[in-house]
Amino acid sequence: MESNLPRQGRIVGWLRMHGAVLNDLAEHLGVSLGHTSKLCNSETVPTAIREKMETYEAPTGEKIPEFLLPEGVDRKRGPEKGWLDELRAKAALAERAMSA
Repeated sequence: MESNLPRQGRIVGWLRMHGAVLNDLAEHLGVSLGHTSKLCNSETVPTAIREKMETYEAPTGEKIPEFLLPEGVDRKRGPEKGWLDELRAKAALAERAMSA
């Protein structure tokens, strides 16, 4: 049941059909309305957010259908371990090459 609407439009439509609004979901997730909007438009979200989205119940008692929710994926944040040492080693080699 794919739609040409963006994911957020499909989620908002589902919420309205079940007596809720995006702000209700934002309160359930514990984040701002703007952040909820961004999460709903994303292809992936952190797994903790996805789990909270799965537990949201509309006033009608129904949960958001699985196919409307973004995929839950945890990504490691920041650069890889040892990146600074590697950068310093390259700089030292370049400095030696220039002074030779």
